[in-house]
Amino acid sequence: MTTYLRFFDYNKAFDYYCELIDKMNQCTNRKSHIRIIAKPVLILSIIKLIENGKSVNQFTYEEIVPTYKGVFGECFMKAHQENLTPLHYPYYFLKSDKFWHLVWTNAEVKTESPSRVWLERNTKYANIDKELWILLSHPTYREKLKNYIIEEKVLKVFKEEKNKGGFKALLQLLMVI
Repeated sequence: MTTYLRFFDYNKAFDYYCELIDKMNQCTNRKSHIRIIAKPVLILSIIKLIENGKSVNQFTYEEIVPTYKGVFGECFMKAHQENLTPLHYPYYFLKSDKFWHLVWTNAEVKTESPSRVWLERNTKYANIDKELWILLSHPTYREKLKNYIIEEKVLKVFKEEKNKGGFKALLQLLMVI
């Protein structure tokens, strides 16, 4: 049975998290300069875990791995990714986007190069904001947020690159003339 909060403004929460996700930092591939979709895929993995019955706002690295690989595989071709980004990168770096929180085994440790082993040694689990958890617990808003992420952070990557490709071709043509 799903519990809904009567005095929680789901629309405001939805807008707030869409804005955070929209401003989310994403790296680009060094060769092709295509935006890497690892962070959006991690959020989609969290949504999928909740859809599948996850009832506690605690996400261990090990529990997310299989879901993340499956979701990344579904999105891989749509976003024209060149390779699967290992989970340890978005799992660690998503913390800079304000709604993903790592729970450390001791004190917070920083690194520029996290690995699976490093994360398993230094973190217990990760969680999301309580408000985001409440929003994702509501099936309608969970579906809306999932669709927003797919449209704006996965499919849009391809559309932007496709448009850049046309622009590049036009510039090359003009240079020849």
